[in-house]
Amino acid sequence: MTKEEAQAIALQGRAENEQETVAYLTAHFPREIDEFTKEDFLDGKMPLEYIDLYKFDSVKREQVKQKVKARAAELKIGVRAFERMWADYKKANPDDLGSCGTTNFPDQPLALRCGKWLCDGQGVRVMTADKGTVYACPHPIMPVEILKNLDTGAYKVRVAFRRNNQWHTEIFDRTVLSQKSKIVDALSERGVAVNSENARNLVLYFADIEEMNVDGIPEKACISRLGWREYAGAQMFVPYTRERLIFDGEAIFRKRFESIRESGGFQETLTKWHGCISENVRHNSVPVRITFAASAASVLVKLLGCNNFIVHIWGETGTGKTVLSMCAASIWGNPAVGEYISSFNTTAVGIEKNLGFLQNLPLILDELQIADERDVKKLVYLATEGTGRSRGSKYGGLQSLETWANCTISTGERPITSMISDGGAHNRVIEIECKEQLFKDPHAVARCVSQNYGVFGRILVIYLSKKENLEAVCGKYHAFFDELIAQYNITQKQAYAAALILAADYAITECAFDKATALTAADIAPYLKSEREISANVRGYEYLCEQIAANQAHFTQLDKAIECWGEFDGDAVYIIKSVFNRICTDGGFSPAPLLSWLSKNKLIERRDKKMSVVKRIGGVCTRCVYLTISMDSVKNSVENSDDFPDF
Repeated sequence: MTKEEAQAIALQGRAENEQETVAYLTAHFPREIDEFTKEDFLDGKMPLEYIDLYKFDSVKREQVKQKVKARAAELKIGVRAFERMWADYKKANPDDLGSCGTTNFPDQPLALRCGKWLCDGQGVRVMTADKGTVYACPHPIMPVEILKNLDTGAYKVRVAFRRNNQWHTEIFDRTVLSQKSKIVDALSERGVAVNSENARNLVLYFADIEEMNVDGIPEKACISRLGWREYAGAQMFVPYTRERLIFDGEAIFRKRFESIRESGGFQETLTKWHGCISENVRHNSVPVRITFAASAASVLVKLLGCNNFIVHIWGETGTGKTVLSMCAASIWGNPAVGEYISSFNTTAVGIEKNLGFLQNLPLILDELQIADERDVKKLVYLATEGTGRSRGSKYGGLQSLETWANCTISTGERPITSMISDGGAHNRVIEIECKEQLFKDPHAVARCVSQNYGVFGRILVIYLSKKENLEAVCGKYHAFFDELIAQYNITQKQAYAAALILAADYAITECAFDKATALTAADIAPYLKSEREISANVRGYEYLCEQIAANQAHFTQLDKAIECWGEFDGDAVYIIKSVFNRICTDGGFSPAPLLSWLSKNKLIERRDKKMSVVKRIGGVCTRCVYLTISMDSVKNSVENSDDFPDF
């Protein structure tokens, strides 16, 4: 048998039975070690080829090598000369088994070409001429799927590894598997035996095995966010595509992703959930029905190209606000706080990440009172803008920007707008006060939706996925908007949000509920804000008048111990400019735009092209704001003005 024939048998037979192959080769090799002659060493390669037959077992090969070296010494061939022969031979014949080598792990998920790497129950290793056996991993490990993210275009790898006679899988970024500085931290915490010693070899192993199995490792599409997706020429909604799109998002969102599911058998769950919601929500008060419909309206925001909005439910503790938010969340999944529902006890970055993950599903936040007041304004604008903050990447450039198109539902013991002065923020929020108990038996309702959930969301999405149904909902949306604008003195942004809620309510009744429970424009109009209520300048002027009325002693100069703010002048008042700025700032209003608005509405007197006048107060010339405070003239001035900024 020639060396080439022996090598061919070895390559072909190793994956089937390595030990038998080695035994066969040694049994049929034409020479034994003690039969090698000096000419075999000096004029041929047979002794070196004999050693190399054991490349599948590094320990055995090293033992055989020492025996051959001893035979060379008997033939007066120096140790250094033999080592040079072996090094030259290995340089010309490296341990590369080519494409014929395949993985041979116990119960392996799939068989992959592995080239020079020996992959079996002892792990992943390679034989080298200078170091002998070098391990990449002491237990079975292999890539089993390549995942391409539809959101970012980035690739990840699903890695399978065997520990304690069981296979486990985890998903890792490709950048992690390609850098030894990262692979240790990422894989070791998941149970893979990788450290600073074998990290480089494991990186090389993953690179080699991926390159050799471009057509062998299946590639699948994956997602890291929820909501509407265009995929394979069709409109899909995640997570109702689990069988086609794999979730590979951050670990902190996996619990939320898993919460969006049915609690049990579809029909049984639907029957119990429908009975509970029909009795306790659909035949309940208008605030309850609005909140429930807002949760469904979230998936319409993107489909109809609408602005994001917030529905805030507030009132005294014990009215059932949390139970109401649970009913709204039960459309989609497990309504428990910490599952689908989030707490206000978080940061702006946390809110942004949650919004980016939910994408088109509603963000439901409970207990506004535990939030920092300084973060509330930021939260309102963040949730309704639909775009996160640009951040730099540690690898250079920018991170992918978080975006979303949805509705946010929040609860608390006070209005969310009480913490915000900006008209733009007021315009983005529909606030509903709970003045009485929302449910007859809130504990029974909470218990029911905690045990039966996640079925109606799928029904609603299937309904909206049909073109004719979506067109009908869109028609209702425009009709409701026109009705709200024509019959009620409300802002356009409030009308857009309200019309979307009413359109979603229409879809709800079409899918599963009694049409007699459908909301109307007249139902929701009392909870919407007029232009006057929205305007930050109108509210700023009213705040100034309140402060002047409450602090009249500061304008009389009768008590010298009291700080002077100015003086009255009939139906007007002189306010020292610095005091005016301070009052505005303390109330959360910006002095400059408020002065401009007051000037346009002729509520202040201007001199020398300035927003203030010079007045002698207490014998000292000072610059003051000359403000009209006659409420009759103010009422006429404001009502006749159409100069309301478009926030």
